[in-house]
Amino acid sequence: MEISAWVPFVSVAVGLATLGALLFRVMAYLGQLDKRYNDLQVQIDKRYNDLQVQIDKRYNDLQVQIDKRYNDLQVQIDKRYDDLQVQIDQRYGDLEAHLKRMEARLGALTAYVGTLAKEQTQTLATLATILAHTGQLAADQVAALLTQQARLSVISVDAFLDMERAGHNPLTAEEVDRLQRYVDQARRGEMLSVDEVHDYNAIVAIAEREHPEDLGVWTLAVLGAFLRGLILEPSVDQRPAR
Repeated sequence: MEISAWVPFVSVAVGLATLGALLFRVMAYLGQLDKRYNDLQVQIDKRYNDLQVQIDKRYNDLQVQIDKRYNDLQVQIDKRYDDLQVQIDQRYGDLEAHLKRMEARLGALTAYVGTLAKEQTQTLATLATILAHTGQLAADQVAALLTQQARLSVISVDAFLDMERAGHNPLTAEEVDRLQRYVDQARRGEMLSVDEVHDYNAIVAIAEREHPEDLGVWTLAVLGAFLRGLILEPSVDQRPAR
């Protein structure tokens, strides 16, 4: 076979060899690219992991600082609350002790005033009896004295009577009406009969047992003393000698 006949085969073989070499180079380049990609991916993963570690560390450090500051603040708040509670309890105790002292003083004063009122009632009754039945006072002077005494503490007496009308014990509605009638009669300077004076003082005695510290009741009791002294007849051995 002549050499010219092999030329096409040689050309094809050379082309295939060239193509194979080119393909090999391409594959080698692709291999390099793949390796670089893997190296880059490893670097990215490493940097990501390092960054994640740093972030976690900073977060944990920040959380520790926040917890510490929160605990410190909570301790301060608790201490201030405890201190404030102690101050409040102390001031409340002082105020309660002061109120108890005031109540004790008020109770003592009330008892003293009550005793003084009762003593004054008896003294006024005795004085009124002496003045009325020894001729020291004329009839018009007795009436004026009665009117003046009956008009003392009008507000407290009327307030007590209004309270009893509202349904408070112990007086009945009829007793309140009779007591009001007697008071109005005395305010006008009109004398009460012996039976009316007895009835008046009996009603006031009921009120005294139930409301011993009421100013209106005290005033009514003093008026009762005047009524006993000015109106009731003395016994035979008490009358002045003629």
